[in-house]
Amino acid sequence: MAAILGAPKVLLESSSAIGDALVCARRWDDPLVYEELRILLGPDDQSAQQYVQSIRQRLVENYIRAPPLCGVEEIDFYD
Repeated sequence: MAAILGAPKVLLESSSAIGDALVCARRWDDPLVYEELRILLGPDDQSAQQYVQSIRQRLVENYIRAPPLCGVEEIDFYD
């Protein structure tokens, strides 16, 4: 179906450097990726938990902002 519709018209904003690296939008040797990995996999569990909570919050905020943009693109596409 993606081939029929083409590339996504609305992309969610980046929520983390690690997430970007997972989808090949950032290199794994990027200093921001290293920093996030250091926090996430480091010895301080509280810092890791705070990191995860902040990423979850960013994901929610990005998701909430996306539907209005998606609706406009769908109307344009199917009209």
